[in-house]
Amino acid sequence: NGLSAGITYRLQTQPSLAGSANVTNALGSLPTTVTQDPILPSNLQAGFSYEFIPDTVMMAFTYEWTQNSMLADISNVKGFGAFTGLGSDVVNGGVKARDDHEFHIGAEYTFHLAQHRKIRAGAGVCFDTAASRSDFPSAFLSPATFYKGYGLGGQYDTGSNVVGLAVNYGNNSKTSTTVDPTLAGSVFAGKYKLEEWLAVLDYQYRF
Repeated sequence: NGLSAGITYRLQTQPSLAGSANVTNALGSLPTTVTQDPILPSNLQAGFSYEFIPDTVMMAFTYEWTQNSMLADISNVKGFGAFTGLGSDVVNGGVKARDDHEFHIGAEYTFHLAQHRKIRAGAGVCFDTAASRSDFPSAFLSPATFYKGYGLGGQYDTGSNVVGLAVNYGNNSKTSTTVDPTLAGSVFAGKYKLEEWLAVLDYQYRF
C-alpha cells in the first residue's frame, strides 16, 4: 500500500544518420555530406516510490545503468577533400566511454486545495559516475569522474488541466596538469568543465 516500482530496459540500437550542406569559401560553393552510424547503448532503469502519507508525501529512488563502453563515434565527411585534395574525407574519433551509473533521489509534497485542485512541489538530486575516462578521451567531455545534478519542479492540477514546470542543473569539472602522451594534440592540460541547465514546461488536458 503506497509502494510503486518499475523497471525498463532498452536494447542497443544503431541508427544511420546523414546530412548535407553547401559550404561557400574562396574556391566557391562546395557540397559537403556527412554520414554517421552512432551506437545507442543498452540502458537499464529500476526504481521505486513510496507514499508515506497517501497522495501527500512521497519519496522516490531510481538507479540507471548505461553501457557506454559500447559507444563509438565514427563520422565519414565527404566534400572538401574530394574536391580540393587538401584534406581527408574520413573523420574517426572513438569515444572510449565508461559504463555509466546514476542514482536519483527525490521527494514530493502535495498541497490539497478547494474543489479538488492540487499543487505538487518536488525536489531531487542525481549522482552520476560520469561517462568519460580519467585519461581524457575527448576534448569535449569533462574528465571528472563524478557528476551531480539538482532539480526543482511544481505542478498545478485542477482535475482537467495540469500545468507543470521543472528546472534542472548539473555540473562536473576537473583541473588537469598532465595529459596522457598518447592523446597529445587531442586533449590539453587545464580546466575541463561541463554545466547543464534544463527547463521544461508541461501542459496536460484530461478528457
